[in-house]
Amino acid sequence: MKYVLLVLAMALAFLLASQLRANARVRSLVCFALGACMFIGETSAYLDVALVAWPLWPGYTRGFEVSVIDAVALALILSGSRRDVLVPGTLVFFGAVYLGSVVLSSFFAATPTASLFYAWQLLRVYFVFYVVLYYLPGVEHRDALVLGLLAGLTFQASVICWQKAVVGVFQAPGLFAHQNTLGMASHFLLPLVARFFSGQNRRLGMIALMSLLVVSVGGLSRATIASNLFGVVLIYSYCLSTNFTTQKIIAGCLALFLVVLIAPFLMSGLFQRADEMARLVGYDERAAFELVSEMIVLDNPFGIGANNYVSHANINGYMDLAGVAPRVESRSTPVHNTYLLTMAELGYHGLVVLGLFCFAVLTVLLGHLRRITDSDTKARVFGFLVCFVAVFFHSLYEWITLTAGIQYLFAVSLALALTESRNDGLLRVSSKEEQALFL
Repeated sequence: MKYVLLVLAMALAFLLASQLRANARVRSLVCFALGACMFIGETSAYLDVALVAWPLWPGYTRGFEVSVIDAVALALILSGSRRDVLVPGTLVFFGAVYLGSVVLSSFFAATPTASLFYAWQLLRVYFVFYVVLYYLPGVEHRDALVLGLLAGLTFQASVICWQKAVVGVFQAPGLFAHQNTLGMASHFLLPLVARFFSGQNRRLGMIALMSLLVVSVGGLSRATIASNLFGVVLIYSYCLSTNFTTQKIIAGCLALFLVVLIAPFLMSGLFQRADEMARLVGYDERAAFELVSEMIVLDNPFGIGANNYVSHANINGYMDLAGVAPRVESRSTPVHNTYLLTMAELGYHGLVVLGLFCFAVLTVLLGHLRRITDSDTKARVFGFLVCFVAVFFHSLYEWITLTAGIQYLFAVSLALALTESRNDGLLRVSSKEEQALFL
């Protein structure tokens, strides 16, 4: 049956490609749907077919999967022509080295197939990055993709309002599996907040800001709240410093009013959560998880294999030694720190590679900011820069950065950030300057 579904998915991709070639207007609708799938992906819109499926595997990926997002990306490639965009060499290099580190880790894994599941996931994510970077020819198509992302987050925010007001959920996850996943995903809408403060699209920016605040208050994830609020303040400060106008002052006052409006709900939820955590005297689960990862890497400096953490930690007794609570929820969860999880699974060299990749992303975008002359484009690129800083910071407290849904969002956002300086009329550089910008 799975092979039938795979053939059907490929057939639909070719059919969609033919429709895109016949009607150019459909491409914007498809881009919108692609963006929306990124946020509604963990529910009904995220349909996938697994050539090899391990549904009970305790890892962050459980098979050689193909998702509807991959099928839509394939249709965009088949229906369009490739744009001439130069990818920064540092990103290509460290992205390839990271993939190589994942494949290499399978040789040290007790279950190497599980490591290859993650390598396959990375290839799919790289594929979507490639499509967004090279096969969305017009600004209107990229704007449609961003609008789809906003529609997805707004939908999740409306679900959270219903869950809080009607159902009475304390930490509302929307339709995601967990509120922390949605919180991490919300960071990728920070670039739209930059459009709001810079005056480029105040309506969409205001919707994005309100959705971010609803997700932050509804989920009550401390890392989400800190990352989103700090990101909003940082973006506003930058926009105000580049061009001090009355409209930006009004926008800042409006944002402050929204924050003051939600502050009572936010503080009440945080105090209630603090009271619940105070009852767990003598047990710090995050610290226990971190101790597990530290013991694993001391015994296995070259790693235990990607996507093998939970299995290895339980079978070899690390969970018991670290004092992790003997319940399913705790024993089936990786360490809540992407960097420690990477170090345990890929070894010290894997952590170095991941760190260098993150550093490369930030330095490339900072290089864009130094060279771009258009103020509106600078504001948008700075929004992406803050978005990635928020994700890297939040990764100190979560492992979900390694899931397919978050990595898809990361790939799309990075591709959009790299194309910002290439928009017609916004940046015109000579070939030598272009090489300096992208290398």
